[in-house]
Amino acid sequence: MTPKTPFRVDPLNRPVSNNGVTGSLDDLWKAWKLLLSPNVAALGAGNVDPFNHDVVDLGVNVLTNEFTLRLHNFYAAYKAKNLASVKEYGSQLLELIEDMDKLLATDNYYLLGKWIADARTLAGPNKTEADLYEFNARNQLTLWGPDGNINDYARKSWNGLYGDYYYTRHRMFVEDVIAAVSAGKDFDQGAYNTKCLAYEKEWQNSKTVYPSTGTGNTLEVANSLAKKYGH
Repeated sequence: MTPKTPFRVDPLNRPVSNNGVTGSLDDLWKAWKLLLSPNVAALGAGNVDPFNHDVVDLGVNVLTNEFTLRLHNFYAAYKAKNLASVKEYGSQLLELIEDMDKLLATDNYYLLGKWIADARTLAGPNKTEADLYEFNARNQLTLWGPDGNINDYARKSWNGLYGDYYYTRHRMFVEDVIAAVSAGKDFDQGAYNTKCLAYEKEWQNSKTVYPSTGTGNTLEVANSLAKKYGH
C-alpha cells in the first residue's frame, strides 16, 4: 500500500494530470524564466510589488510541480523498498518545502506572521482575547475543528506554514517511511495520522512568532531557485 502524503488535503499539490503535473511543466518553467529574464529586470520590474507577487506565485506553482514529481519518485522507491532512494527523494522533498518557504517569505501577501499579527491586533490590549484570536487564526488554516474535522480545508501557500507546520509533518512522514523500509515493514498510516494529529493540536496552541513583513529580495531568491531546479 502506498502511504498517503502527510496532507489529508495536500496544500503543496494542485490537481494533477496523468503525468503528475499541472499542464505542461516545461511551459510553466518557460513562463517563470521569462519573468526572471535580465531584460525584464533591467526595466526595474523588481521594484513593482504586483510583479514580484507574480514571480512568487508562478514560482511556487513551478516548484510545487517539481515537488509532485519527486513525491512520485519517493512513492516508487518505497514500493521497491529501496532505502537509499527513499532517503534521497525524502531529502529532496523537505528541501523543496524549505526553498518554497524562502520564496514566499519575500512577499508581504504570503506571510502566516501577518495573519496571526492581524488577528492578535483585533483583540486590542486584552492578552487573553489575543491568545484566543491567535488560536482561532491558526485553527482555521489547519485543523478547523478540535480533531481535524475539515483538516487543511482553508490551507494557504504561506511562509511559516510551509517552513514550520507543513515541513514538520513531512519530516515526520519521511522519517516514518524510512524507518519502515529499514525494518522491512509496511508504513503504518494509522500510527502516522495519530502522531500527526498530536503535533497539529500542539502547533495550533503554540505562540511561535513568524515574520509579519517580507524578508529577502524576490528576484534574487527566485533566480537562485530557478538556477537550482531549472530544466
